Amino acid sequence: MSAIHLRRQALIHVRCLCSSATSSEKPKALTFNYARSRISRTQDLDEVIDIFNSVRELPNVAGSRFVQDIVVHRLISAERFSDIETLLENQKMHPNIKLESFTTSLIICYGKAKMVDRAIKTYQQMDDHGTPRTVTSFNALLTACREAGEFNKVTELFAEIPAKFGLTPTQVSYGILIKSICEMGSPDKAYEILKDMKEKDVKINTVIYTTLIDAFYKNQKPEEARKVWEEMVKMGCSPDRPAYNSRLLYVANHGNLEEALKIIEEMEASELKPDAPTYTFLLSCYCKNGKGEEAKKVYETMVAKACYPTVQTYRIYVNHLCENAKYDLGLEIFMESVKRNRVPPFKTATLLLEGLAKNGKVDEAKELIKTVKNRYAPNMSTSWVKLEAELGLSKSD
Repeated sequence: MSAIHLRRQALIHVRCLCSSATSSEKPKALTFNYARSRISRTQDLDEVIDIFNSVRELPNVAGSRFVQDIVVHRLISAERFSDIETLLENQKMHPNIKLESFTTSLIICYGKAKMVDRAIKTYQQMDDHGTPRTVTSFNALLTACREAGEFNKVTELFAEIPAKFGLTPTQVSYGILIKSICEMGSPDKAYEILKDMKEKDVKINTVIYTTLIDAFYKNQKPEEARKVWEEMVKMGCSPDRPAYNSRLLYVANHGNLEEALKIIEEMEASELKPDAPTYTFLLSCYCKNGKGEEAKKVYETMVAKACYPTVQTYRIYVNHLCENAKYDLGLEIFMESVKRNRVPPFKTATLLLEGLAKNGKVDEAKELIKTVKNRYAPNMSTSWVKLEAELGLSKSD
């Protein structure tokens, strides 16, 4: 690892010398903002790593963490996990490793890369580095495990670490635990954690209640969700927008339009403005009830209020239009998704293309393919070739 690091540092040094020798302009000072700008314009990941290494010795913890997160995200997307490990392990040689906030950034990055063993090892090494250990780094470790989908590990560490290091779990700690248990599909078990929180005088907030409400609805347990809602209100916690959206999603999936409209009224009475998910769930409910005009009005309202549709919005609405043979409007809405970089899944594009091609709109279908083909993953190329052949839209046709 050190040899690779030294080679990259040498390359950076040579580049800097060459730049100074061939240019009369004063070289830019190395800053995190400059590095971030360079990284955003660079496609070569080896160069991205070099840019990060050129600023990693700078003292600003927040700046280092921000650029580090960007680089790790790029490497995760490219599945270059050995480079992630090299980069983060090199960070342990930084003087700031003695700061808990610096160490927690490494732990969380390992979690995002689904390298839980490395995250745990980094936490265990805090004593070796002389880093103070508080509940903050404990919460970071729990977060890393949850980010990696290792929900069982969250419960294990929650039971083990506080006693081992003399830490007291906070509201945040319990929130991560409850979220993880809910993600395991056990909202009833997660709800039992509230009893422990009450006994230890840890305040239960709206976020925790909303997590439980959402989990109960997703597990098709509306009665339990309603009971948690009632408890939340009774305990003086005002329902937030995500709580209302969880209810709305459930009733929308069941096509209960009357109940959906009632929830919207409750939100507005509570002075909570509907957001993109709110409108999307309402639009979905209208579509399930065959009310295309009302769905169109919801979509138009979103755009008018600058509450821009999401990929999910476009998927639901374009699918509905195709199912009702409204391909012209479907094409119009799909093209709006392209302009906003919110292109719906390939299956939705397939539905629209099939409808256009089979209804004599071959030119429109070909133009759509030309426009959106590169918006999908490169590994979809075979699917595109097959679809074009099936619909008679190949270039040779």
